[in-house]
Amino acid sequence: MIEKKTPHIEIHHYESIDSTSSQLKRMIESDENTEQYTVVTAFNQCGGRGQGENRWSSSAGKNLTFSLLLRPMIDASSHFYLNMCISLGIKKALEKHIDRIKIKWPNDIYVNDSKLCGILIESTIKGTAIIRSVVGIGINIEQKKWENWVPNPISLSMCGVQNIDKDSLMREIITSIHDMLSMLLDGEKEKISALYHDVMYRKDTVALYNDINGTFEGVIQGVDEGGRLIIKDYATGEKKFYMFKEVRYL
Repeated sequence: MIEKKTPHIEIHHYESIDSTSSQLKRMIESDENTEQYTVVTAFNQCGGRGQGENRWSSSAGKNLTFSLLLRPMIDASSHFYLNMCISLGIKKALEKHIDRIKIKWPNDIYVNDSKLCGILIESTIKGTAIIRSVVGIGINIEQKKWENWVPNPISLSMCGVQNIDKDSLMREIITSIHDMLSMLLDGEKEKISALYHDVMYRKDTVALYNDINGTFEGVIQGVDEGGRLIIKDYATGEKKFYMFKEVRYL
């Protein structure tokens, strides 16, 4: 069994930066031996990014924004298990401070129907293995107002959680991710998948969705091995499979 111990974390803090993930990638480019669990964090991130072309909105000093280097060395076919480990690790750490947390596929952290945390995973594959992943994490801590384009945000302070030590929370998250990755490296895929399915946002609930064919009522049933979202059409009983951006939650 892989030993579950606190990983050595090397933190690089910046007052202001374009993007913590961009800076971490620059560090890796200048030193290919940059160690796993190297972290870049920033008081102010002016060019934070989300999935695809999305931006990440964060007021200076109000939230926790950091990027983490992982070297998972797992088969590329297991990429969604890596995603599950990261999102479950964050959820586990946040549960020490707040309940009602769900994971909105593929990896947004939700409280009720609002987004608390976003995750962006950028992996490098060599041969058939994922040799490196830069994981960008943004958690709303104290912010209470956002630009109009930001959809359904929420912060810990809006949930009544006050006086969070951001550095301590970051270390708790990294340790929790480390523990989940230890499970993956130990071959516990079924357990990881079960944990993820247990906390999926809207699972087993009738709700509205929109895809290329229009709006429909459906029930999320889970994800498959490749990370595709499975939604059962409530009217026809047909199971539909979606990759990221192929379906919208309404």
